[in-house]
Amino acid sequence: MESTRKTQTHTLTIAASGTTSDALSCKEACGAIIIMPSASTGTNLAFHVCDTISGTYVAAYNSSNAAVTRTVAASRAYAMPDEVLSAAYVKLVMDAQAAARSIKVTTKS
Repeated sequence: MESTRKTQTHTLTIAASGTTSDALSCKEACGAIIIMPSASTGTNLAFHVCDTISGTYVAAYNSSNAAVTRTVAASRAYAMPDEVLSAAYVKLVMDAQAAARSIKVTTKS
């Protein structure tokens, strides 16, 4: 039996020499997968959150007051942390990239 849940794939871009992606709305997401591009050179992925799309984003922390991060590698997929999915909007933050990077995020509602 096929699931009736809706999935949607979003492409978030980190500009060349940049560290921060454009925003992803998590308002209706109950889960998400982050798919790292094959050319990604960063290994540390952090999450910044905000209650509005154009507001001031702050680093996400967990209940132990530790920054919410993931160690990542190119061409791999990772679950979006639950602490981040509670936010209205999320930006991905990683080490500066030599060229623009497009990171796919598939959300499930």
